[in-house]
Amino acid sequence: MADQSETESLAVADGTRARETRRVVAPIAVLVVAEAAILLQEMVFGLLVHATALFVLFGMIALGGYHRVLEALVFVPLLRLLNLGTGIISFDPFLWLVGVYTLLLGSLGLVMRGHGIRSVDIGLSLHASRRQWLVAAAGVVIGAVLGVIQWLFELESLPVAPTVQNAVLSVLVLGVLVGFVEEVLFRGLLQRWLADVVSTRTAIVVVSVLFGFMHSIWFNVGNVAFAFAVSLLMGWLYARTRVFWSIWAIHAMINVMAFAVLPLVAG
Repeated sequence: MADQSETESLAVADGTRARETRRVVAPIAVLVVAEAAILLQEMVFGLLVHATALFVLFGMIALGGYHRVLEALVFVPLLRLLNLGTGIISFDPFLWLVGVYTLLLGSLGLVMRGHGIRSVDIGLSLHASRRQWLVAAAGVVIGAVLGVIQWLFELESLPVAPTVQNAVLSVLVLGVLVGFVEEVLFRGLLQRWLADVVSTRTAIVVVSVLFGFMHSIWFNVGNVAFAFAVSLLMGWLYARTRVFWSIWAIHAMINVMAFAVLPLVAG
C-alpha cells in the first residue's frame, strides 16, 4: 500500500511538473515565432504576435497560480515593442535606448524585490572572491574577442556615424546599460527561474534560443546563430560560477568592441 501511494504521489508530481513546463515553454515558443517572423521581415505579423503574447501573459499573471517565469517573460515582448521605437520614432537612438532600458531596469528591480531577490542572489556583489574577479576579468577578454568577430562579419551595425561622441555613448549605453539590463533579465532571472521547472541545461538552451532570436531585427540569420552561441556560453558560465560580472563583461565588451572601438579605429 505504501509503495502504491508513493507511486501515485510521484505520478501526480510528474503530471504537475509537466503542466507547469508547458505553461512556461509555450509562451517562449510563441515569442520565438514572433521573432522568426521579424527575421523574415514579416514585421506586422511579428509585432502583432508580440503584442498578443504580452496581453496573454498579463492575463495569466492576473489570474494567479502562475510560475514566476511568466513575470520575466513579460519583459521580452515589451522590450521588442519598445526597442523598435528606435527606428520608427524620430528620436535620438541613444536617448531612446536610455529611456527604454532605464524603465526596464526599474521594473526588473521591482520584480526582484517582490520575490525577495537581492542583487547578491543573482551574483551581483562587490564583495566577490579573487577567483570570481578573475572569472570576470576573463569575461572582458572573451567579450573583446567575440566583439571583434561580430564586427568582422558585419553581423550588426549602428545607424550612427563612427565619431568619438557616438563611441562614448555606445560604451555607456550599449555596453554598460543595455548589457547589464539584458543579462539581469535573461540570465539573472529567466534562466534561473526556468531551471526550477526544467533542468539547468535545458534552461540554458531554451533561453539561448530566445536570446538568439531577439537579435532578428538585423535580418541576419548568421547574427541570430552568433547570439545563440554566445548565449550558450554565457548561460553555461553563469550556471557554473554564478558570477554576474563575468557575463555582463562579455556582453558589454562585445557591444563596446563592435559598436564603439572598432568602427572608430578601423572605420
